[in-house]
Amino acid sequence: MGVTERLAELGLALPDPIPVHGRYRPVVVRDGIAYTSGLMAIAGPPLRIDFAGRIGDDLTLDDGKQSARGALLLTLSHLAAELGGLDRVERFLHVRGYVCATPEFDKVHHVVGAASSLIGELFGDDGLAARTAIGVATLPERASVILETVVAVSA
Repeated sequence: MGVTERLAELGLALPDPIPVHGRYRPVVVRDGIAYTSGLMAIAGPPLRIDFAGRIGDDLTLDDGKQSARGALLLTLSHLAAELGGLDRVERFLHVRGYVCATPEFDKVHHVVGAASSLIGELFGDDGLAARTAIGVATLPERASVILETVVAVSA
């Protein structure tokens, strides 16, 4: 079963890729490795940050987990757009998550873990990647979670 079928089985769908504002690319592929820019959970139209705020203040742990899953879905959407689908994804190599949280919130690894778990549900063992979870005081546009990924892709 492919990733698209697994998404449907889980009742999930990829959002449309968001337009780029600025001088960067959402995905860069070089020598069989795809690097994604930091992406956040977006809802709309009109486009707006989903789960804006700070975890431990105006957002809960569960909000953070949903935000991480939403950021992953947007990441997959951009990967699919760049690669012509997700069939070229061989494995996830690294996931880095930035979590906007209060200084007292010590569960940032659980927030990023929600994205890691979804990758595992979609890609099986090839979704098991190295992971970094970093708590920060603020993120652009009040996003609660931003994810970056490094993915091995076939030619």
